[in-house]
Amino acid sequence: MENPPRYALTLAAIVGLALWGGIAGGQDLGAFLAPYRAATERGQAGTLGGTAFMEPRKPQEAATPLAGVTVVVLPLSPRLVADLEAVKAHARDSAKNYLAAAGEVRKIKDAYELALWQARAWELMFIAMTDEGGRFELARVPSGEWVLLAWHEQLHQKAPRKIPLRDARGAFVLEPLPSGYRAVTYWLIKLTVAAGEGISVELHDRNPWLTAVVEEKTQGVIQKQTP
Repeated sequence: MENPPRYALTLAAIVGLALWGGIAGGQDLGAFLAPYRAATERGQAGTLGGTAFMEPRKPQEAATPLAGVTVVVLPLSPRLVADLEAVKAHARDSAKNYLAAAGEVRKIKDAYELALWQARAWELMFIAMTDEGGRFELARVPSGEWVLLAWHEQLHQKAPRKIPLRDARGAFVLEPLPSGYRAVTYWLIKLTVAAGEGISVELHDRNPWLTAVVEEKTQGVIQKQTP
């Protein structure tokens, strides 16, 4: 039997996240969120914004803004960060791990968000998307420790495989086949928000936390025979 990816143990952590009793390394979820809720009630908040861009390749060129970068800001959980770092640490151990990395990151993030949602802490989950100028801004982020996870996807597509009509009689010839991939760039940043202050971050192609790929698949196209 083939060995599972070396970070497969994080899947057990994902199940634990959904049921949580220890987002902050054994700390009760209510106690973990209490400082954030207290800051919200007192109106102690700051702003968080930033820009996403591609660095210029030549001195005379300007940076290229990155629109459509998704930015998620969540209460800083050491366990969340540890699980994400485990994915990164083993992403290049094998081709299988590399192709699974993006899905693992999404599962871990989704499980943590689910735990916060079940705790009725939806006001402590922030999301934004960069505009055409590569900018984003989040207002009234409660003071405290936060983690920013952002990602940008770029599709690299190729034409679907053409299948001769004589071969289309096979039972499985039209199973989805690789037709390209999405290159995913991630940024992971720990932040401290102070009341009445603003934070600005830069997300660019020279400071990514992780790069991964997601395979795209499509049905083959039957090529009609010419007389």
